[in-house]
Amino acid sequence: MAAVTVALGVFAFAGPAFSQAAIPVITKAFGTSSIPLNGTTTMTFTITNTDPADFAQNVTFTDTMPAGLVIATPNGLSQSCTNAGPTTVTATAGSGNIIFLNPLLSVGGSCTLTVNVTGTTNGLKTNSVVVSSFGGAGNMATANIFVGTLTAPTVTQAFGASTLAIGGTTSLTVTITNPNSIALSGLAFTDGLPAGLVVATPNALTNTCNGAASAAAGGSSLLLSGGTLAANGSCSITINVTATTAGTKTNTIANVTSNEAPPGTAASASLSVNTPGTSTTLTSSLNPSSFGQAVTFTATVTGGGTPTGTVTFLDAGSAIGTGALTGGVAIFTTTTLSVGSHSITASFPGGGGFTGSVSAALTQVVGIPTDSTRLRALQLAVTRLEAHASSAAFQSAVDGAISDGFSDSGGSLLSSIGSGMRINFGAEPQAELRGPANNMDATAVARASGLLTGPSYPGQPSANTVTGNYRVNDAFGALAYADNPMVTKASTLPVRAPREWQLWADVRGTGWNTDIAAGDIVGGQVNALLGLTRRLTPDFLIGVTGGYEAFSYSSTLLNGRLKGDGWTVGGYLGWRIWPGIRFDAALARSGVSYDGVSGTASATFPGSRWIGSAGLTGIYRMASLEIEPSVKVYALWEHDDQYLDSLGTLQTAYDFSSGRASAGAKFTSPLSIGTAVAVAPYVGAYADYYFDNGGTVPLLPTQFVQGWSARMTGGLNFDGANGVRGSVGGELGGIGNNFLTWSARGRVSFPLSF
Repeated sequence: MAAVTVALGVFAFAGPAFSQAAIPVITKAFGTSSIPLNGTTTMTFTITNTDPADFAQNVTFTDTMPAGLVIATPNGLSQSCTNAGPTTVTATAGSGNIIFLNPLLSVGGSCTLTVNVTGTTNGLKTNSVVVSSFGGAGNMATANIFVGTLTAPTVTQAFGASTLAIGGTTSLTVTITNPNSIALSGLAFTDGLPAGLVVATPNALTNTCNGAASAAAGGSSLLLSGGTLAANGSCSITINVTATTAGTKTNTIANVTSNEAPPGTAASASLSVNTPGTSTTLTSSLNPSSFGQAVTFTATVTGGGTPTGTVTFLDAGSAIGTGALTGGVAIFTTTTLSVGSHSITASFPGGGGFTGSVSAALTQVVGIPTDSTRLRALQLAVTRLEAHASSAAFQSAVDGAISDGFSDSGGSLLSSIGSGMRINFGAEPQAELRGPANNMDATAVARASGLLTGPSYPGQPSANTVTGNYRVNDAFGALAYADNPMVTKASTLPVRAPREWQLWADVRGTGWNTDIAAGDIVGGQVNALLGLTRRLTPDFLIGVTGGYEAFSYSSTLLNGRLKGDGWTVGGYLGWRIWPGIRFDAALARSGVSYDGVSGTASATFPGSRWIGSAGLTGIYRMASLEIEPSVKVYALWEHDDQYLDSLGTLQTAYDFSSGRASAGAKFTSPLSIGTAVAVAPYVGAYADYYFDNGGTVPLLPTQFVQGWSARMTGGLNFDGANGVRGSVGGELGGIGNNFLTWSARGRVSFPLSF
């Protein structure tokens, strides 16, 4: 493009052609937002050509300042608008006008004009100016300045409550008011909370003063910086605070500062923090509970806030544990409360500004664990069964020993006893003792040996004669204790010398089965007894015995098993008070060891037992049938020691007594097989009455082993060669009651010579 020369008055331009119609932009600002009366500050104008293509020509403005604002003396005029020619500025000191003229402002050009001004009257001064150019009028720039003395902002603060309990929370509000007709900036203050007050968690901070407000939860201060506040306006900042100690808490803000106004005066607010009363309540997680179960006690302490500290838990006044308060709640868990009722209390001793309190007593009931109860029920039931079985075995064994003892010439070869029989090795044939050869009448010998029990009158010794096989006659003749004048024996009756000592052994196996109402108990035991009999006179004998027992019983209903073993020692006596009638009595002492388990409960414990028995037995013979009526009774007294089971339940010692009274008869028919073997089958029927004072059994609805029942017996006795004797037999009892008991028994006996 060819160069162009433009001349405007005295000015000439060469270069590219521009329209020079751009309209500039003007801004203005005072050096401060306020000045005191007659105070001075700067006023600065900035003119900018924002047109990207044109020059701004003849840029001008005239600023007429408001009343009370004049150009200072000196005016401090300075300007940078010298782009294309001299700039003309008129700013006469003391006047209220500023005239600006700039011939040409280049593209993107900018310049400033600064002049000092003085405020001559109080008040807010608003100054506006419009810039123009050949392109037309531009924008208006406005600035405000306050002339005179500003009033400090006022500050107030208030708590949300006038009183507060320790641990309680309330609000704290700081309010700032601007009494001036100009806005305040740079608002700031620091509020240090008094001791005993802290910023709550959460702090619940709100702020309408703009700027940056902060209050750290748990801290002790509230801060504001960079806040702004409109003319004649107000703003506030609110936080929550928590009291930690008692007393009057006075919160003071020293001052609030700003960029314009002087600092404000101090402002205070007070809060009364008292020591509140508390209330403590107590609950149990499980009541009633079983021994060994975990029980959690919860203490809740309330007051005029949230108490802190430690709660002590007591059982009947004795401390059993502690728990720290968290949110006013303390807990304590225990598994060691003993069986029974416990008076539990929770004690809060106070602290942290709170008074102490004690809860009402809570009655905690601790019961025996189910498995411990079942184990106890199993003990109470099975020990009585086992004691009955051992007593019956003892009575039966002694009954047999006494029968053998009164069988002359070493005992009758075969006879039935109880639920079994006697096997008497002393009944084997021996050398005959004839009257003339031994200077003894055969009948007298027979009488002396018990084989002849008819009337004995002087002068009538030969009334009886012996017939038949001597072995069978010898073996069974002595069974007929009652007089039988029809029995005859030959004058050559073989007789044997009476045996004063007899050794015997008796083994009996017993089984029990009760119905569901009596525990659904099944099982059994074995009793083995060994004894020695001494016949002191033809009608009186004594003996000693000892033995061992082992047993095992279980119950589905009670989910358990009780087993063990024991020993027995005792003595007995027999007295033939009349031909065909015998009285016997016995006494024994037993020691037993029990081992029980039911579910998760188990225990071992010892027991001791006394057994006593007595009875009357008659023996009568009708033809070849022997009838043996009897009335017998046994009684037992047992003590089981206390024990602590595996679940920690202490079971007290258990004492009981029990027994059985029986009445009935047995029928025996001796037979001979040739000259070497004899057998004697028998049957018997008895009415039994079981008596028991052992008390009821837990978990079982009926009285245990009590009342009437029937019992049947039967078996077979045999006599082999060389005097070896044996028997097999058994009985079934409890017929008609809520249990059944059965047994099988074998016995041997033989004489001793000294």
